Amino acid sequence: MIGNFFGKHAKKSWKALVSDFLYVLYGVKNGFLYDYGIIDSDSMIAFLQDFTNLLAVDTSVGGLSLRDCLSVNVIEVNENIFVVNTDILIPFLRRCLEKGYLKCIDVSGKLDEPVICTDHVISENIVKELASSLKIILDFATEGSLACNSDSMDQATLLNKPTIRKLKVDVATGCNITTLFGILIGYPIVYWYNNRDVNNCLGMVPLRVYNVKCIVHLADISGKFTMYSFSIPDSLVSCFKERIVSWFDDLQSRVKKLDEKHLFKELELESHVVVLPALTL
Repeated sequence: MIGNFFGKHAKKSWKALVSDFLYVLYGVKNGFLYDYGIIDSDSMIAFLQDFTNLLAVDTSVGGLSLRDCLSVNVIEVNENIFVVNTDILIPFLRRCLEKGYLKCIDVSGKLDEPVICTDHVISENIVKELASSLKIILDFATEGSLACNSDSMDQATLLNKPTIRKLKVDVATGCNITTLFGILIGYPIVYWYNNRDVNNCLGMVPLRVYNVKCIVHLADISGKFTMYSFSIPDSLVSCFKERIVSWFDDLQSRVKKLDEKHLFKELELESHVVVLPALTL
């Protein structure tokens, strides 16, 4: 299936790709950005319909509810394809729009080094930049969630292939794509930069890369895979250590609560430092 829908390059990484889909399908991750090659939203939807239908009747995963599959949707942002779970994306987006929740690091090219954005700058500038795009996504996600949980969702509907919904977002002028992408994926801290700057200031800056890894236990794809990967400047780790620990604790709790089939085991938060001559966001 992976080879037929996504091509030879994705086929080589099919186990990791399937694990990415599973994290979202089971509601332990907001969403993921498809970066295994080029694909359009209609092809992604066609794959998801076949894939979720397969999981629903696969006894090796205990049978995934088709009602649960309806929470999975596709969002296209500037030709980038995200697969998201609206059940956990909705409350996360709402928190991001609240004052004091979103944490950003300013990596604008004009700066000598990255700095932490104050809550005032985030609420008065960054959130305002993102507000229209986030509201479009939130309205889309909420509408789908209400339809999925309505009484009109009868058994006959659930016996058919789930209808995967899609949204194409035309990002508002001034909206920082990097910040928006970090929010859709569900990172605890996101980068932001002035859109007028051609470059960022992360070149030759020591970055601590955090990876959340886990054992995926599902038939032929059993193995250790990466669930999340993000970075922050190593000089700012002490400022965000508590938030990262809290975020990881919440992730572990969510996995424990939702993963009734015990597909995801032994979550670990690993980190290492890298220095790159330049970094494209």
